Amino acid sequence: MYRQEREGNGGCPIEDQCLAMEKLIQDGKIRGWGMCNDNAYGITVASQTAKRLGTTPPVVMQGDFSMVNRRAEENGVTEASSPIHENVGFFGYNILAGGFLTGKYLEGPPPAWDDYARNKERAMQTASRPRGRHDDMGWGGTLIR
Repeated sequence: MYRQEREGNGGCPIEDQCLAMEKLIQDGKIRGWGMCNDNAYGITVASQTAKRLGTTPPVVMQGDFSMVNRRAEENGVTEASSPIHENVGFFGYNILAGGFLTGKYLEGPPPAWDDYARNKERAMQTASRPRGRHDDMGWGGTLIR
């Protein structure tokens, strides 16, 4: 029943993922496995499914986390991964928020789509000499928060 309810990683059932990871562990190719950008439900389901199958549960969760992006705390990932629940380690990536926390963008914000409409000249100048990935018009639109 669970197999039909939730399939992760492009449609691969979590049971198959747990079994595949256990085979890699038994073959000595990996020591443990983890997840990336999932939520508290995903961690819990993967851990419980692995335990039900008698396989090694995930040992780590990698997620986007910084002073700017605290969603891992807001959506329950830190609680689900705690030792009293699923005991899955957590480590963040993008901890400097793509350069915002280092001052990379002090000369002006990235050329977000709404800013482009207001100041086309400045946005085009910034886009022609990008300072980082947030100066790309594709990324800029995600930073309007």
